Amino acid sequence: MSAQPDLGPPTTLVLVRHGHTELTGRDFSGGPEADPDLDGDGRQQAELVAGRLEEDYTGPYAEPVTALIVSPYARTRQTSEPIAEYLELEAVVDADWREVESLEPEGLAALTARMTGAVAAVLRAHPGETVAVVTHAGPIRAVLTAALAAGDEALWRLRVDPASLSVVRYWADGGIEVAAVNDTAHLR
Repeated sequence: MSAQPDLGPPTTLVLVRHGHTELTGRDFSGGPEADPDLDGDGRQQAELVAGRLEEDYTGPYAEPVTALIVSPYARTRQTSEPIAEYLELEAVVDADWREVESLEPEGLAALTARMTGAVAAVLRAHPGETVAVVTHAGPIRAVLTAALAAGDEALWRLRVDPASLSVVRYWADGGIEVAAVNDTAHLR
């Protein structure tokens, strides 16, 4: 006889890409040597993301956000500031959510392994909760690719715009649902 499915509340990750910087769309800005601040558009995007999380993420995807995790880079910390204020949460900096450091195959393999560990850590620490993670395009793509069981070749097939939201839900029995990818409705 097979085990019954887990119908309890999932752990939901709301993956937030940082807002626009002067390097967005022009150069690879991964790695610690390139750490630009948000530009004016990026600061406005951060405010819009915060408002969207405050308004909508009690809605179709999840319960209210109860935890906020952020990559250590300036652009992600700056994006997280209005989110923390709107949601009345303290942002927890976690280096595992930093950007990919190299676009070489070894760097992408390391990113995938790091994201597997980072997601597992969130699932252990926040079962049944909704957690917003402010991070970068590379980590978001790696999490989505793994959730879809799509393989590394799908990593670059996913679009992840600045200040976009992607949502993945995880159940204790191993069930996974990708509920949203590159949601930018709040930016229009």
